[in-house]
Amino acid sequence: MWILRRFLCPHCQRFPGLTRWMIRPDPGRVRPLIVTKREYPHHRWEPVFIGTREDPLYTEEMSWEGKQDKMAQMFEMCLLNYRLVVLDGAFLVHTPGIKRKTHKIIAATQEFFRPHERRNARIYQRVTKRLIKQYPINRRCAQ
Repeated sequence: MWILRRFLCPHCQRFPGLTRWMIRPDPGRVRPLIVTKREYPHHRWEPVFIGTREDPLYTEEMSWEGKQDKMAQMFEMCLLNYRLVVLDGAFLVHTPGIKRKTHKIIAATQEFFRPHERRNARIYQRVTKRLIKQYPINRRCAQ
């Protein structure tokens, strides 16, 4: 995912151990690269998370079109002191391919996303306020 989305949202894909991952030899199999937490300065990292029904739920009110749709779930996981295992030797195929910022952004596209982004921002603020009241404070879990 880092290679595919790094042009649009580099901080979303910058995970702990990224430099080590880029210079390591191919492991030839799936294995843990690093066990880490999603804390500052990696608090905006958007990992692909595989969990169970016991884990914090994804905030389904938020939409992909509004961006940052995984942030509330990841913030809660940070407050709960989750440790994440970053796998090496596994990858995710993501279409439509490598995304790049275009210098000429179509106004209609921007207009389409803007209300979704505002809505997600309002929902995120509401959810994080609730989470801050619900869990002990952890300053490394920056919003």
